[in-house]
Amino acid sequence: MSTKPFKNGRGVDKPFCSPFTTPHRNDDDKGILIDAPRASKSEPLKSLSMKRLFEETPPRKRSRSSTENDNDDRISEEKNKVLYRSDLESLKERIREKEVSLAALKTSLLYRKKVRETIERDVLFIEIIFRQNEDLEGAIEKWIGGCQAALQDYQEHLRERNGQNVSMSDILSFFDITPDKVCYSVDDDTFSPRKC
Repeated sequence: MSTKPFKNGRGVDKPFCSPFTTPHRNDDDKGILIDAPRASKSEPLKSLSMKRLFEETPPRKRSRSSTENDNDDRISEEKNKVLYRSDLESLKERIREKEVSLAALKTSLLYRKKVRETIERDVLFIEIIFRQNEDLEGAIEKWIGGCQAALQDYQEHLRERNGQNVSMSDILSFFDITPDKVCYSVDDDTFSPRKC
């Protein structure tokens, strides 16, 4: 329960009265306890122990060494300020170095990311070219096979039409075709397999 009265309560205008007053025994009245008499109603009594405490402790005197200590303290504070400033400058320099190294790391990371993206793009491009190359090799093989079949058909057509036996090397030289392009072997006078 609070000892402070409420705002509109009945004890609002009354002065504060401590609940911890010490009752004294009145010798005249057969052991009846009464409150200790007060000097005035507005001033509460101080306890005896507090009075003794203030009476027994003498006031502190300043000695001459305290002024010397004050001067030493001022000098040490000035030295500390200088040290703090130098520490602050060194910390600022370290922070600048860290920021520069951080920026360098960020740019290198960005370059690595770009290089990785470029490599991935190039690998994809090479895979596409390889697929196209496989398709191209198949197309080249078909083209060589078609050329060989057309040259053989032309040779047969010349035999049937004119009755003359024309060699394949003569036909290739007539059309200005190099034998390597159509996988023709001049020594064997035959077409080699389609992979030449």
